[in-house]
Amino acid sequence: MQTTANKPIIGIPLGMKDSTFSRHPHYAMEALYFEAVSQCGGIPQALTYQAEHFDHHMANVDGVLIPGGSFASPTHWYEEEVPTLPEASAWSDFYLKVTEHCLSHKKPVLGICAGMQFLACVAGGQMTVDIQQKITTKIDHLNGAPKEENAHHVTLLKGSKLHQITGLETFAVNSAHREAVTQLGTNTTASAHCTEDGCIEAIEVEDHPFAIGVQWHPEFFTKDQNSPHYQLIKAFINETRHNK
Repeated sequence: MQTTANKPIIGIPLGMKDSTFSRHPHYAMEALYFEAVSQCGGIPQALTYQAEHFDHHMANVDGVLIPGGSFASPTHWYEEEVPTLPEASAWSDFYLKVTEHCLSHKKPVLGICAGMQFLACVAGGQMTVDIQQKITTKIDHLNGAPKEENAHHVTLLKGSKLHQITGLETFAVNSAHREAVTQLGTNTTASAHCTEDGCIEAIEVEDHPFAIGVQWHPEFFTKDQNSPHYQLIKAFINETRHNK
C-alpha cells in the first residue's frame, strides 16, 4: 500500500461520548494518541465503526494502536461475577473485532490500558473488575497521580520484547486503571509487573510479529525521545514498516 513519505499508517479506533447537542453520541478520542504516533514517525488514522468499512480500514493501515477507554468489557472475561456491569457497547464490540483481526492476521498491534486488557483476554486471559480488591497494595492504580506524572515503577521480564526495546529492567510509569489483567492465556507472556505490588503491567502475545499491551499510558511521554515510552511506540511503528 502507499504511504505518505514512506511513513506507515497507524489505525486508532475511536471511542464514543454522549452528546450535549443531541441524543446521538459523538466519536471521541484523546488527541495524545494521535500526536504520539505522529511524533514517533507514523501517520495516525481514525477508525470508525461502520461494518461495511471494516475490511477497508484493516487493509489500509499498517498497524493498529488500541487505546484506553471507559466502557464495559465482555462479562465472561472477568474472574468475578459481575452482573451489575452494563452490556458491551458498540465501542467495546469494535475494539473486540479490531483486536481479533490483528491477532489472527498477524498485524502489528499496540494495546494501551484497556487496549492491553483486550489483547490479553482475546488471547484467553482474564481480568478483575477492581485491582485494589484483588491484591494487597499501597498503590492507587486509578487516582494515585495525574496521568502526566509517574505513579509507580514496573519491572521488566529479561529477554522480553519490551526489555529488548527499552534496554531497561525497571522504569517509572503513570497509571489510570481500576480493572487489571490477572490471568494470561497459553500464548501470552507477562513482560512487566508493578514493582511495588506485582500487578501485571505489560503483556506480549507469542508467535506474533508485534502484539504488546501496556497497562500505563506511554503517549503522555513521547516528547522525550530518550524515554522508554517513546522507544516503545517507535519500535511499534518501526515494526509496521517491516510488516508491509
